[in-house]
Amino acid sequence: MSTLADGSDENVQAQREALAATVGALAEKADVPARVRSEVSRDVERVKQQPGAVAAAAIGFALVLVLIVRRRRRRA
Repeated sequence: MSTLADGSDENVQAQREALAATVGALAEKADVPARVRSEVSRDVERVKQQPGAVAAAAIGFALVLVLIVRRRRRRA
């Protein structure tokens, strides 16, 4: 590999490094299963830290479900 006097060699090396970083970022984005696993594990940790919020959401969901069932039975 020949070295050019005007500094083009450094420019080419910098462009290669930038291209490698871009390709790496695109590869991470394209790895959907890994991204999903990461998000799920983050959500699981969040749920573990706030068990009261999960219980409140479950109770709220059950209440809404009961109200919907009652309303449908009245109409039928």
